[in-house]
Amino acid sequence: MRQQLRVCSARSWYNKGIMALPNYPREIYKKNPLAEVVCQVRFGALPDMSGKQLDTFWEHIRDRFPRMEAEEGIDPLDVSNGLPQEVSDHLPAQGFYDFISEDGLWTLSLTADSLALTCRSYERWEEFKIWLILALDALEQTYQPRTFLRVGLRYLDVVQRSLLGLDGAAWPQLLAGPLIGELASPDIGHDIEDVTREFVFRLNDAYASRVRVRHGFVQTEDAAEEICYLIDSDFYTDEEAERSDADKILDEYHRYARRFFRWCISEQLHAAMEPVRT
Repeated sequence: MRQQLRVCSARSWYNKGIMALPNYPREIYKKNPLAEVVCQVRFGALPDMSGKQLDTFWEHIRDRFPRMEAEEGIDPLDVSNGLPQEVSDHLPAQGFYDFISEDGLWTLSLTADSLALTCRSYERWEEFKIWLILALDALEQTYQPRTFLRVGLRYLDVVQRSLLGLDGAAWPQLLAGPLIGELASPDIGHDIEDVTREFVFRLNDAYASRVRVRHGFVQTEDAAEEICYLIDSDFYTDEEAERSDADKILDEYHRYARRFFRWCISEQLHAAMEPVRT
């Protein structure tokens, strides 16, 4: 007899509660494994991304983002010159624009339906939030999106053993067994050459939030091509949110992200990254 399967929507399983992971104390790592942090909000398509409005948007942020790059091969523009009229008139109406900090470590990307802030030298949430508020304020003052259709905060951690004095440590010593699966096997774990995993879990918060986690082996770009471990955790909600709600959601995601990453790693790895209580 053929078995009948009942398909349930993710929402039918949803129930309010709290994140089940332990609430670890907040600590900052001196040897920070974060390669990149990205916050993105999506909204209804902007009706106009003309040169004048783009210039207004840039005016709000250019003290921190003095360079701009646009698609279709337009060269970076220096802030001291603003947006020259001859360039503004020929920018694509629905293009993709990157606004870049002087040191190149921060990028603000604007498209017709999204805004994303990327940091490649993340230290603490309070600093990231300053840059983020500037970006969201500029968006609100220039384009007035009614609501956000998606709010997301993504953390990409890369564990590189050679930087932590852990060259001889096996991955089961450094990462949680439930996370790494077969790598924790005493029979085949040491023979595994490649690992790529992905899963999604609910936060059970008031915003029907979820976390998409991609993790596994990655290689460094240097000559040694060291095998590292990536933990890419994307916290997001597709529920419609006002600006004030988005601020609260992102603050919560920051707290959840700390708890999740701490759950992923062992005490040995935690100590090797030199945590400092804040």
